[in-house]
This record gives sequence, structure tokens and C-alpha cells, in this order.
Amino acid sequence: MISESTISEATEFLNTIKKPSWVEINSESQDGGEFVLFSVKTNSSDYSIQESFRSRIVAGIGALIPPKPTGDYSWMVVFVNGEDVCESVMGNLEIDHDD
Repeated sequence: MISESTISEATEFLNTIKKPSWVEINSESQDGGEFVLFSVKTNSSDYSIQESFRSRIVAGIGALIPPKPTGDYSWMVVFVNGEDVCESVMGNLEIDHDD
């Protein structure tokens, strides 16, 4: 189970790397406390993340919230504008830099 203090630490990490277009950061514990969904509201309808910044998010939150023992995702950050998801970052995601 992912503790509330760990979720707070991860939210604080996101706040320390916050971009000007980020309006609000929320978190929601799901799956009986085994998964955390972070929602970042943006003021940009075409928001996208550079791979280096994506890697920074994965490293920062991944250090706090490890993958489930089964290897399944234990967290995800979604970037939303209104009701639309513009971008997402998931824990233990392998990043292919050869594309």
C-alpha cells in the first residue's frame, strides 16, 4: 500500500519541477492504495513533454513509488486541459531513445 506521506512527497516533487502552464496538481489513490493517479491541469490544449523532462518525472516519482511486485504500474501522471488528456507519464515505463 502506498502511504499518504509518500503520495504527498511525490506531489511535492511535481510541485518543485512545475512548469508555468501547470495550473493545479491533484492525486488520487486507487486499487486499494496500490496505484496513484496524479492529475496535472494545464492551460495549454496542445501540451506535450520533452523526453528529458519525462525521464525526470519517471526518476523522481519512481524513486518514491516503486513498481508493483508483479511489475505493473503503480502510478501515472496525466496532463489535462479541460476534459481532454493531453499527455501522460507512467512509472516503470521503458523509454526508447532510438525513435
